Amino acid sequence: MIRSLSQKNFTFKFILSLFICILTFISVFAADVQVNISPTTPTVGSPAELVITAIDAARVSVVDGLPAVSGIRWYSDIPDYSSSMSIVNGRRTAVYSLRYAFTPTKSGVVTIPSLEISVDGVHTETGPIQISVQASASRSSASSSSGNNLQVSINPTNPIAGSQTELLITANNASNMTVRGTLPNVPGIEWSNVVSRSSSMSIVNGRRTTRYTLRCVFTPAKSGTFTIPEIDVNVDNTAMRTKPVQLTVSAPPTASEARLDPKTIAFTEITIPGSDRDTPKSYFIGEEIPLQITAFIRSPYRMQFEEYPVISAADDMTIRFHDYRKTNPEAPNFESVTQGHQLIGRGTFITYNFITKLRALSTGKLKLSVSVPAVILDTDSFFQSVVAQKKLSDALDNITILPLPAAPADAPYIGVMTSAKPEIELSPAPYRVGEPITLKIRLPGIENSETLTPPAFSPDMFRSYPPETVEQGRSAEIRYTLIPLEQGNYPLSLKFSTFNPETKQYSIADFHQSIAIEKAQGILKGASGPAIVNAQPMDSSSAISSARAKTAPETMLYLHDDIDSTVSIPLIKNTVVFIVIALLTGFGTLVFGILSFVRKNVISADESARRRRSAHAVRSGLLKKLTASSPRDLAGEPAAELCTYLNDMLSLSPGTPLNETAKSVERESPELAEKLRTLADAAWMPSLKDKLDQDFKMSLIKGIRKYFIFLVFLFLPFQTEAADELSAETKLPQNATEAKTAYDSGEFEQALQFYALQYKPATPSPSILYNMGNCLYQLGEYPRAMVCFERAKRLSPRDSDITGNLNLTRRKLMLPMKYQVESPGDFFLFIRDSFRTDEWLAGTAIGLMLIMISTAMLLRNRKGLWRWFMGAGGLVVLICAAMLTAQISAESPEKQAVVITRNAPLYSLPSEQSGRVEQYLKPGQEVHIEENRMDWIRVRLEDNSEGWLRSSSAALLWNVLASDLLPQS
Repeated sequence: MIRSLSQKNFTFKFILSLFICILTFISVFAADVQVNISPTTPTVGSPAELVITAIDAARVSVVDGLPAVSGIRWYSDIPDYSSSMSIVNGRRTAVYSLRYAFTPTKSGVVTIPSLEISVDGVHTETGPIQISVQASASRSSASSSSGNNLQVSINPTNPIAGSQTELLITANNASNMTVRGTLPNVPGIEWSNVVSRSSSMSIVNGRRTTRYTLRCVFTPAKSGTFTIPEIDVNVDNTAMRTKPVQLTVSAPPTASEARLDPKTIAFTEITIPGSDRDTPKSYFIGEEIPLQITAFIRSPYRMQFEEYPVISAADDMTIRFHDYRKTNPEAPNFESVTQGHQLIGRGTFITYNFITKLRALSTGKLKLSVSVPAVILDTDSFFQSVVAQKKLSDALDNITILPLPAAPADAPYIGVMTSAKPEIELSPAPYRVGEPITLKIRLPGIENSETLTPPAFSPDMFRSYPPETVEQGRSAEIRYTLIPLEQGNYPLSLKFSTFNPETKQYSIADFHQSIAIEKAQGILKGASGPAIVNAQPMDSSSAISSARAKTAPETMLYLHDDIDSTVSIPLIKNTVVFIVIALLTGFGTLVFGILSFVRKNVISADESARRRRSAHAVRSGLLKKLTASSPRDLAGEPAAELCTYLNDMLSLSPGTPLNETAKSVERESPELAEKLRTLADAAWMPSLKDKLDQDFKMSLIKGIRKYFIFLVFLFLPFQTEAADELSAETKLPQNATEAKTAYDSGEFEQALQFYALQYKPATPSPSILYNMGNCLYQLGEYPRAMVCFERAKRLSPRDSDITGNLNLTRRKLMLPMKYQVESPGDFFLFIRDSFRTDEWLAGTAIGLMLIMISTAMLLRNRKGLWRWFMGAGGLVVLICAAMLTAQISAESPEKQAVVITRNAPLYSLPSEQSGRVEQYLKPGQEVHIEENRMDWIRVRLEDNSEGWLRSSSAALLWNVLASDLLPQS
């Protein structure tokens, strides 16, 4: 009985599945076939195409051939076919197209009857197609020349006999173009009678430019030199004629017998585009070498790629690839893959082209090898089947890397290769003492700025800052900021060289200009505090040297020795004893309220402790879930819960991905880090789930248990806030003296790590934050340095060194000065920001104490003396309470943040896939946080516009932790 029920159940499921499959196939084939005419309105005597397109199809054909139609002359019953394939999220989408070329022979409406087509063996029928054919323009109106509006070119420039080639006819500012009559008969050239059309548009400086292109496909039958004569075309109903074009066809490359063997279906080849494969080539060190890796597959087979090609260099030659991250984030070493066809011998091959560029960083013989892992599919049947999995390989060993010639002695080479001339620009006059001057060097036509070394530029009588390099597409810009020190006329001189790989010579840029410096107007905005400019000229050299010594940035970036002086967090801890004593004098019961307020703030401020306590509560449940899960399911929900647990225990940002979490545990447990990376990769690469077996699961659980023990000891009560500490290497300074020595020796990273280890979130030191800011400034991390100085300013608001270095950093980021008195309205803000919140609270307590004392004196009949105490107490309470209220309402420290990354994208939605980039934010720009969501924050800018920003791209102006200020390694 049980067996009978099982058989019935199986039969029912099989019939139901078969029925669903049939319905799916019918719906797909009925909906994904399209028929159209190109161009939509053809002209009498001009080539046109009937295009039949099928989605997710491997083979399409017209049953019983093309019908005879009055008014249409078909070129051939054999169509030109094309196919393309894309793989998105593991799903393969194929587009198969048939193109039948024809020429209309009369104007008017022509009807092509229904066509019976076969899509992967399933027959379907198209509806009738009506075509509106327009009359041709008079041939007598044809222009004898194309003028400047018509260009003709060949693609590729150096075609190979037997390979498909295109004749490109391009017209600027045209909306339509057709060939009049037929293409010319050229012996040795076989036209395919397929003419495709494309158009593009660009807007430069508000001007719209369009380009319309005809692509006439042909195949050179033999090698040699050919001339394609003039071709009559209609450009927007205007008859024109192209110029003759000459092309040189090369013989087919010598292919091995295996490639021509009919049994061989796939191979690959690495070439340098536009050059003969066997001809030796030479490049200079650092010059970009274009490469094309072509994978060939004999039709009707297809290829599917799970990985991009792997290119390696032999003999320990060092190479570096061009960064295509913006256009192809999936594989930043390559452009997107393109597809085509090529005839080799008697076989037609489908080609997959991978384009890249690389630079050699050492001289000598460069031998490149490539490996292309691919899956070969048989598409000659209704269902695609895997034929084989192969690693196609090839090598290129005829490249020589040459050293650069000696650079000019008086013009240092700045590491840039370009054929364009540098552009040097100085900010416009007038120039005044103390006001910044910007010198910009624009370097157009460079592929990357990795090797760029800005030339030294430090003219006399100017305070100069380190240069800033900004990438702008295929160009780079070097910016120098100069502060004039004295009034007068001073020359600016700068000389450097770039290398032109085309001429194999250096190009020298020589800049000379004398500028007049006027006296300053009032206050020097570039100084750390107000300074009145003396109108009298300084003639003595000693006075000039003294002025330069006082304003040089290096003298401002000295370190503090008193790193043991700390400020307790929350700030109320610093004055709680004084406040309690003052309030006990007047009203003892307020002590309990103040103590409870302090305790509440201490607990609420320790966000890391709260996260660790919540993580500790779920630890045992997490272990049970990992133990009960099957190995292949570990990459799902268990991995996500494990990632959340580790992020909470290590005080990492919520939403930190598992790969980034693995980096944080690698030092203490490299085995666990490797397991976490495998879990992260398996979540989006199903093929890696085969590695998740029982041994992997047991090793993962064992590593997690060991790391749990490490975390328990790490966060014992006698430990400091370890989530904000850095792992100290043996080479780090061991005390403040060694840290200062390392800083003076230029070892800024080691000094920074020492101060970060000494920093304690519960009792932060403004001197440590100040020293960290100096180290970050010297490392070029200006936004992070600015945040360090801002946090130190809130702990020690009257420290002039902190204020001076903060404004020095803001000038470096082209931001206005802060905490300066430049108008009467700034005086109130200056007084407000000169004391901390707890200090204003202590002043309020003193005022209340005086009021209570005056009340006691009044009760004891101390005559008029109580009035003085009452008036003084009331004035102190009024001023301190007003300043305290203004400071609390103005700061909102938990909502103010600073952008710390360059060109941080601001998205319309909290997603890089569905959101679009609204704008790019500058480093150092202040934003107001409106909402937190996982690892995204919604921010509001100064102009009240809003958007979503990655939380790692910004740092809070006030935070008890310091780990968010350390540069990412």
